[in-house]
Amino acid sequence: MYHKIARKLQQQQDDSLPQQLTPEVLEKMRTLQEILEYHINILQIPKSEIHPGLKDKLPSYERRILIFVNSNRSIRQRGLN
Repeated sequence: MYHKIARKLQQQQDDSLPQQLTPEVLEKMRTLQEILEYHINILQIPKSEIHPGLKDKLPSYERRILIFVNSNRSIRQRGLN
């Protein structure tokens, strides 16, 4: 999902696409990219380096990640039908 968004944003910057996205859509994509980057960084923290404050927030991060994954699945499934 992250790479797909990054690729679309890069294509927009290259101006190689005849169809330009609206500024609102671009901003939403950038925001989503930042959120995904944040969660990817959280997932890359070694287990031995997770401090108690972060450990308390892990269930919340897990829910957010699952929401992203499930929403992406439902979008793909609708596209296949």
